[in-house]
Amino acid sequence: MLLSLIVKAQAQTGVFINKPAPGQFAKSNDVNTNLIVVMKYVLSGAAVIVVLFIIIGGFLYITSAGDEGRVEQGKNTITYAVVGLVVIIIAYTIAQTVQLILL
Repeated sequence: MLLSLIVKAQAQTGVFINKPAPGQFAKSNDVNTNLIVVMKYVLSGAAVIVVLFIIIGGFLYITSAGDEGRVEQGKNTITYAVVGLVVIIIAYTIAQTVQLILL
């Protein structure tokens, strides 16, 4: 719906933008742009996996019923997931910085 409105607006003004829509690959051989798009997809998928592991760790912790092994396993899962989230945020920041420098 939004894309059709943009196309109509461009057709009326006669100004066409050659940039790809968000989440789409560039039609040219612009490797930098395509690499950034792929990297954003990978980092987004990793963030979804981190949220899943935080939920799993919380479930293990809550359902431990006093079992020290499961309590420790739940805590470790949550800790490692949060560390992974920090790494993802740092990677995204680096990718954005590289994109600003290269493009």
